[in-house]
Order: sequence, then structure tokens, then C-alpha cells
Amino acid sequence: VEDALPWKCSADFRWFKHLTTGQVVIMGRATYDSLPNGALPNRVNIVITSDKDFKDDKVKMVRTFEGAVLLACRDYDELDLFVIEGATLFKKALPHCTGAYVSTVNTVVNPGYKHMVMAPILPPHKVDMSWPLKGTLDEIMAGQPLVNVEKLTFTNPIPL
Repeated sequence: VEDALPWKCSADFRWFKHLTTGQVVIMGRATYDSLPNGALPNRVNIVITSDKDFKDDKVKMVRTFEGAVLLACRDYDELDLFVIEGATLFKKALPHCTGAYVSTVNTVVNPGYKHMVMAPILPPHKVDMSWPLKGTLDEIMAGQPLVNVEKLTFTNPIPL
């Protein structure tokens, strides 16, 4: 898949699945198109797109990030909300987030990888030392090429 991640790390995929299953995921259209099976199963999928002809009964479609957040808060307030991909979407969402889960994958990416983007600078934060719950993360990550997974708590999110 042309827009796929430039690494394969099954532990990172399992951790992502563990974290987001049963929750709301917001993604841009390019991310949605890069998924091998379309919508992620067992999650509320909200796709942001300007394509008026885009249709998929397995996802909720909105035009803006603000629209995605309003939909999630209105219809799925009891669920956690995850912005899962897209550099532009991350930059727009980050000032409003209360935190982030950050996986550091120990790999070298080909410098010619044409979809390379830099992660945005994170707002002021602290590492949540009470996380993870022992066992869950350790079991998922056992023997995998991840350097670290941290939960960050942002100190001053801006209300949307």
C-alpha cells in the first residue's frame, strides 16, 4: 500500500488495537484510503474529507476537524477520542488534546520514503508515571523492536 507506514511492528499494531477498540477514531481521508480493509473494526470511525461523493456505511463522514469533535462529543461522549493519523490533522488537533500515547519504534526509515513527515512539536506535557498498568503493555510488547511507549498529559489544552 503506497500510503502505508514505513515499518512493520506487530506489537505496535496490537497496542494500537488494544487502546482504540471500542473507542472513537478520527482520521483524514488519505489515512482511511490506506487501510487495507477500510474502516477499523469495533471502533467508531470518523473520516474527515472534502469529497462530497465519498460514501461508506461503516464510517461517519464530516468535512472538518471541528465537525468530527462535535459529532464525537454529541453522539459518543462516553468514549475516548483518538486522532490516529495525518500530519495536518495532528497539527490541528494537538492544541486541543489532553494527552497523547507516543510509540517510539526502533527502526531506520529509508530517507527516500516519499511520505515522510515530521511529528509536530508537542505542547508542554508531563509523562504519566502511573501508566501503563503492569502486565498489559509488557505482554503486548514482549520481545518487540519498540524502544518505548509513553502516555503524555498536556498541561494546558485549549478548549475547542
